[in-house]
Amino acid sequence: MQVADGVGVSLAGLDLQSRQRLGYGYKVTDLTGWWEPTASSGALERRGQASGGVLSEANAEGRRLVAKGTLLGRTADEAADLLEDLVDHIPLQFPQPFVVTERGVPKFVPLRQEDRPVIKWVTDTLVTFDLQFHSREYLKREGAGLGYSRSDTVGLPYTSGGRRRPYQLPSAIQATVLSGAVAITSPNRHPVGAEVTFIGPGSSPIVRKAATGESLRFDGPLLPGQRLVLDLDHHTARLDGVPRDGAVEGEWFNLTAGDVLLFDAAAYDPDTRMTASWSPSWK
Repeated sequence: MQVADGVGVSLAGLDLQSRQRLGYGYKVTDLTGWWEPTASSGALERRGQASGGVLSEANAEGRRLVAKGTLLGRTADEAADLLEDLVDHIPLQFPQPFVVTERGVPKFVPLRQEDRPVIKWVTDTLVTFDLQFHSREYLKREGAGLGYSRSDTVGLPYTSGGRRRPYQLPSAIQATVLSGAVAITSPNRHPVGAEVTFIGPGSSPIVRKAATGESLRFDGPLLPGQRLVLDLDHHTARLDGVPRDGAVEGEWFNLTAGDVLLFDAAAYDPDTRMTASWSPSWK
């Protein structure tokens, strides 16, 4: 599919649409595999002697993407430098963010090289390129691939107000529970990429999905400044970067728009914090 003017494209931080503004540099002219959903692994199987069929389990496959375009240098040396820079930014072993920005919203997928790039010199200053990539992810995330695009930090819940002495009976109890909750926002209902970070000091902190009651609890104390990161996408736990999967109890869960996360702990400490970070996604 042709890339419209004004659409931003970058690979591992390299701007691939600089020709739109400068008249020289890079320009992606055709992008395949970005706007359409990925393929399904599901199949329709025969039912033997019966009519109809049986639907197998269906999952989305990873994303394959082809980017075609040109680079133009003002001199032959500049074209050679541009090409060298482009080749250096093609990820081989470790995926890097491929970002497309439309209507001011950046979206990305982490990807790496697939097959051999096709590079052709048209003139001594003009080069065409045909790059193929693949990604294990099927969803596009909001942002430029540098962390999550949205976050909220809360403390443990506490009660404000209520009845104080002296008072006369009968009397109404007016108390409000403050903090301790994060609402997940997203423009659609696709699963969001998310992680939860407990920040010490704290005693056995727990995060609970309000709608279902599913929860994750760290079995142990957190010292001041320690950070336990729960990756809800990949079901991993790291305490100051060290794996601690075995110290987390409960059920891993997914999040979508409108979900609310509730924060709690075995003991109240006004300095205990939880940060929920997430990125909306698109097929």
